[in-house]
Amino acid sequence: MQGIRQRYSHRREQIFQWVCDHNVHPTAAMVYSGLSSDNPQLSLATVYRNLNQLSQEGRLRKIPMPDGSDRFDGNLSPHVHVCCRCCGRISDVTLPRDQRLEELLEGSTGYRVDPMELVFSGVCPSCQNQIQHQEEEQNGTQGL
Repeated sequence: MQGIRQRYSHRREQIFQWVCDHNVHPTAAMVYSGLSSDNPQLSLATVYRNLNQLSQEGRLRKIPMPDGSDRFDGNLSPHVHVCCRCCGRISDVTLPRDQRLEELLEGSTGYRVDPMELVFSGVCPSCQNQIQHQEEEQNGTQGL
């Protein structure tokens, strides 16, 4: 028996295209905001449902975030992400893949490991500059 085939959805394709065209690793709310002005009948629930469907189909990558707001990525090539803990910006990072970690985990637990989604946390260059500028202003006014 063949798997259930999803019928074509114009709205799903619009959502997919928006994610691929805007390399910002958006949340569902960001996608909704980007599409709703041209699609007044679009609901946030529809965006959530379609993003999750696209992720299940393997057309988008779902990036689970600690704050609970999943992000989505149209870039399916092997890579990891780094998220700025100040502004929330997410960037792609291509690192050499080391299968030894997965092999070690599988060997010690007996699990067959799924591909992992790795998200590093840090402070982006823009936020670093803002923080430095604020610190310099504070130090400059304290000396007066």
